[in-house]
Amino acid sequence: MMTQQGFHEDAHRQDIRLEEQIRRQENRNWKGLAIGFGLSGAILALLALTFMLTY
Repeated sequence: MMTQQGFHEDAHRQDIRLEEQIRRQENRNWKGLAIGFGLSGAILALLALTFMLTY
């Protein structure tokens, strides 16, 4: 009985660890997307500004 309880506690700890790793990976993915969209937006804004200043 105690061995089974220890197994369940270890499994629960492992689940928590895996969930945290998944959460960190998702955060990294969202940060990468945000940076990518921000940079592309800045480049488009600069292109629009140069286009407007030439006319």
